[in-house]
Amino acid sequence: MPENFEMHRQWSTRPSDERYSTLSEMYSYLAEETAQCGSAVVATNELQVVAGEHGGLALTGPKGNPALLSSWSMMQISAIARAPATYLKSLPAQIAADALNHGLSVQARDSHQLYLRHRPANGAPASLQVRAITSPGYTRIHTAAIVRKLMQLQAEHPSWTAPQVYDRGDFGSGRTPCVGYAGDRDAYVCLQNENVAIADPAAPGEQLTRGILLVNSEVGAKRLDLTLFLCERICGNFIIWGQRTLHTFSARHFGERIKREWQRGIGSVFTDYAQLSSREESDKLQAAHIKQLGPKKEDVIDLLFKRDVATKQQLTDAYDLAERFGRDPRTAWGAVHGLSRLSQMSPYADERIDLDRAAGKVLDF
Repeated sequence: MPENFEMHRQWSTRPSDERYSTLSEMYSYLAEETAQCGSAVVATNELQVVAGEHGGLALTGPKGNPALLSSWSMMQISAIARAPATYLKSLPAQIAADALNHGLSVQARDSHQLYLRHRPANGAPASLQVRAITSPGYTRIHTAAIVRKLMQLQAEHPSWTAPQVYDRGDFGSGRTPCVGYAGDRDAYVCLQNENVAIADPAAPGEQLTRGILLVNSEVGAKRLDLTLFLCERICGNFIIWGQRTLHTFSARHFGERIKREWQRGIGSVFTDYAQLSSREESDKLQAAHIKQLGPKKEDVIDLLFKRDVATKQQLTDAYDLAERFGRDPRTAWGAVHGLSRLSQMSPYADERIDLDRAAGKVLDF
């Protein structure tokens, strides 16, 4: 069955101060950070890059106040100036600033939304940082607000808990709860419900458990994505083994739709999933295991393509993967397996989300 390494990558690369044991712990940090942040819209010709006092680069606006560029906002200002960020980071600060200012001077005078964080003094010099530079139409949904919503849902459904994982590099030691990771670029949250066991139709006698994976970025790095899945287990290295996507909610940070729908989307999907009995879910999966989509490969692909599940190439690849890994590709469950495995092989987040959604759609046939 396909493995999901998304949380494992976070587990293996995040510093310890970006790891959180509980939702409330994560919320406390994010809420304080959010309270220190604000937005401003400025035109390209009002922006100026300057060398920072202690190295690095800063950005000034119409008032001339310098705000330090983070690694992420450095990449964004470089993209606006059409300059290679990786190369600029290797140059002395003043030369890099001159190169960026030249690039900005020849670009169209578009407007940009700056997301700024003002860190209070607290015994050290106060600082202003540019967390993100996005379009004026960017709709920011703060991760703190999302985590608060998840806390409310968890209070209503306390069987959803943080997976037990090792500390990074501490293989084989005792496990501790880890609800996810949050840094200056994005946040990941994972919850599981081991109280409800679902019969695995592909492996009689084996049980699947429910899980939730949520990803968000408030600086333009990622969409807001919620994935509800079944899995064999989540191991101590935070690998989700045998993941099967059931439902997804995904929204771009743009326009009014995400403002209207994100809370309802997360809440309704979470609640509907939590209230679905193990018997109902087992019956649904068993039905998918035996439901024939067509007698031949081309029949299966044509049916799924006509129902707008995925592209013909994706469906062909998914069919071949299901067959290669011992699943009957002519069944709905085989199609789910192939699409899920194809999703985990894709290097592109948007494609993975679309394929996960496609797998969930096949389960509802």
